[in-house]
Amino acid sequence: MEKKNKIILIGCIILVCVVTAVMVLVNQDAKKTEEGKRLPDTTKEAVTPFGEFEVTDLDGKKVDKSIFQEADVTMVNVWATFCNPCLEEMPYLAKLNKEYDSKNVQIIGLCLDTIQPDGKVNEENVSLAKEAVAATGADYLHLIPSMELYVGLYEYVPGVPTTFFVDQEGKLLGETVTGAKSKEDWAALLEEKLEMVQEEK
Repeated sequence: MEKKNKIILIGCIILVCVVTAVMVLVNQDAKKTEEGKRLPDTTKEAVTPFGEFEVTDLDGKKVDKSIFQEADVTMVNVWATFCNPCLEEMPYLAKLNKEYDSKNVQIIGLCLDTIQPDGKVNEENVSLAKEAVAATGADYLHLIPSMELYVGLYEYVPGVPTTFFVDQEGKLLGETVTGAKSKEDWAALLEEKLEMVQEEK
């Protein structure tokens, strides 16, 4: 009987050891998988998602990367004509664009659905974008992305609205922001980005 109990005890110990080893291996694999899916660190100063680009605004005027040199901080708000949260925050952004002009901040809109999958401009959506701008009073600059710019920004834009803050060289200032915010929240973020720029000077 005693011998049988010893065998059972040894069997239990072996089982515990095997289960523990399996759990350790599973946890290590899960950690590797999580690290493998981790998004690029967009807080690094060297990240320049916009690269070199040449696009047009809603009126057909050409705009390139040099637009960023016109302000210490540029807030690029990526939106779409079908996006209600985008449209709801545009009046706030228009006010902030005026209020922060003296602090050398500019706000630019980038309307994603004005470009078609074949790279051609969607004229119908350009008209809708103009109507949205007029209705919301968002009279700051709005751009039509080129296909190259659209593809380049793809990994940074999980949905609309998504907002970037960049310096005069087009480098990211902190992380991108997905989702709409209140005027007060955007103002707080603009102040934060201005401080970042001042610290770099």
